[in-house]
Amino acid sequence: MPFAWAARSDIPTIFRLSVSYVTYHMPFAWAARPVFQSGGNKLDLTAEFTALYKQERERLSNEELLKILSDFKNIHKAKLQTIPGSLVVDVVPQPPQSKTATLTSSLLPVRSRGRGGGADRDDTDTLSRVSPSCPPCLEVQEFLGGFHAPRIDPHLSLTHHLYVYPVTLKYDSQKAFAKARNISCWVQFKSSDVKGAKALPVIYSSAPGTVFCDGLHTTVLHHCTSPTFYTEVKLSLPIALSPSHHLLFTFYHISCDIAKTTKAKSSIRQPPPETIVGYAWLPLVDEQGRLLEDTHSLPVAANLPPNYLQFTSSKAAVPDVKWVDGHRPIFRVDTRLQSPIYTQDSSLHEFFSLCEQLKHKSGQLQPAVHTALERLAGVDLHVILQFLPILLTQLFHLLSNSSKDLETLKAEVVRTLVEVVDKVVEAGRSDLLKSYIEHIFVTRWTSPRPVQSTMTWQDSWSSTSDKVSTRVRNFCSTCGSSSRSC
Repeated sequence: MPFAWAARSDIPTIFRLSVSYVTYHMPFAWAARPVFQSGGNKLDLTAEFTALYKQERERLSNEELLKILSDFKNIHKAKLQTIPGSLVVDVVPQPPQSKTATLTSSLLPVRSRGRGGGADRDDTDTLSRVSPSCPPCLEVQEFLGGFHAPRIDPHLSLTHHLYVYPVTLKYDSQKAFAKARNISCWVQFKSSDVKGAKALPVIYSSAPGTVFCDGLHTTVLHHCTSPTFYTEVKLSLPIALSPSHHLLFTFYHISCDIAKTTKAKSSIRQPPPETIVGYAWLPLVDEQGRLLEDTHSLPVAANLPPNYLQFTSSKAAVPDVKWVDGHRPIFRVDTRLQSPIYTQDSSLHEFFSLCEQLKHKSGQLQPAVHTALERLAGVDLHVILQFLPILLTQLFHLLSNSSKDLETLKAEVVRTLVEVVDKVVEAGRSDLLKSYIEHIFVTRWTSPRPVQSTMTWQDSWSSTSDKVSTRVRNFCSTCGSSSRSC
């Protein structure tokens, strides 16, 4: 399938090749080449790669390959072993107005826009153009974040993905299994740890003709007891997650002794047998309801008892679980979240959680809301930009809350609003404020507010500093409404 990507001129594109047998595949070579011609931003449309390099299992990690690619011009000095063969990849620029069907990273059609800005073609018509002679183009998800990103925009579409990267398994000193090499990791996503619970079919499949599957195998390294994996597992997460949602990793020893039977003078290759050699699990939601995104070092169990999630943090001896290598964290896995629903910033997560709880109880949460508003000042700019529409909306909702218990917080809410607006303006992203006012911001009242409420608002207003008052008035005048209508 063709795909579109955003590339940098200083980083070559790398392709990894593997030999496959049914479910399992083993890397054997890799190749790389620059995307752009040297000395400019013009695409290099040369199709053939220069050389295929043997994939050494000791140098399989991304860190090892990045060391080589960082000095790609002098790759001949790395003394890499080449193998016979060639790789040809078509590089074709995709015009902005191309009629080729384009799919997002969620495999949803990109809807075309008419002159008035509205969609002039529905999704069915977009997909009808897909054919063997006109395959779709797939947009690749960009991982942008932090202060080094060239441009950060708010989340404006529902892309609720989790990327899982099994990294390493250190089985060189384990004594629980007689044979544990040629190891493959089977990744599943489950909503329960009860016996017989099935995995959810939310993993994007690599098999042709299917979109989702309930599990995915990593690569296999021949005769390796401490493998390094490089497989990417992409999940489409459910909107609502609970502490029972988790990733389950099952490790298999794949036998290379393939039996052959003779029937009608022909050999029939039998599927290689699998032997389970361990389990690991990773809950995705912490006690505060925040979705975890990080590098995780997990212990591995030799068996999988019912309700195994209760043993996640237990380091004591548990009769129902037999740990491999004495409960040491011998399995490493990385997770990366791309979602407008869950934020990794603890302060912003706390604020959003309290805003949700305020719908049911307000007075009891007043101290917590006050603390959460103070902590918002320390949120990084790129996080504020990503969640700007949601953050502004929640702050305006707090201003409009009619509960008497929250009246004393109105001045603090105004200060927070001004601090957020100041950060966005100073970052040169006033366009985001204008877009929010034009497309998202709405007033909650269709009639004048009660006099008592108006007076209370005026009291809170006067308690703020001159700068706060000026900035809020300017902000309100920009959106074409008065401070009372907000």
